[in-house]
Amino acid sequence: MPRSSEDFRQMLRQALENTSPLDDFVQVITDLTQYELRYSMKSDVFHARFEAGELGDALDLIRWANKYEIYQEIKAEIAQTHRDRPASSMRACVFMTTPSYRLWRS
Repeated sequence: MPRSSEDFRQMLRQALENTSPLDDFVQVITDLTQYELRYSMKSDVFHARFEAGELGDALDLIRWANKYEIYQEIKAEIAQTHRDRPASSMRACVFMTTPSYRLWRS
């Protein structure tokens, strides 16, 4: 527990320095996977149907739609950042965060 506001700022600074955008990406994918399992629907299919107004506006569905949009934004940012890397390394990164890979590893 920080003893002063300066201790708190230092702890926050260290925490931010030790995080990676990929950590955020993995967390969003984990969240999307939970929604997909709960509703037995892939996120891209859900989002298209949600945007078409087919699924209503329950709070849980709004949260899922927001997570999916965040996923799309992070994915685009990662692709932009790693544009100069070989495509196979990006595919491996994305594959390792998919539900299939996590189930396979278990």
